Amino acid sequence: MPNVVERAYILPPASALSPLTSEECRASFESDVLYRYYKDSVDNHSAFEALA
Repeated sequence: MPNVVERAYILPPASALSPLTSEECRASFESDVLYRYYKDSVDNHSAFEALA
């Protein structure tokens, strides 16, 4: 026996099919939570390099 259907609120996707501009890409990286940890490049001396 069919029951009463409830209304479903469905939003359309908020994505774009076009590539990001360099400004949008930079803003996306800089707004990331982990950006402050990974923004600086570090050249660690590995054990392989020490043994070579």
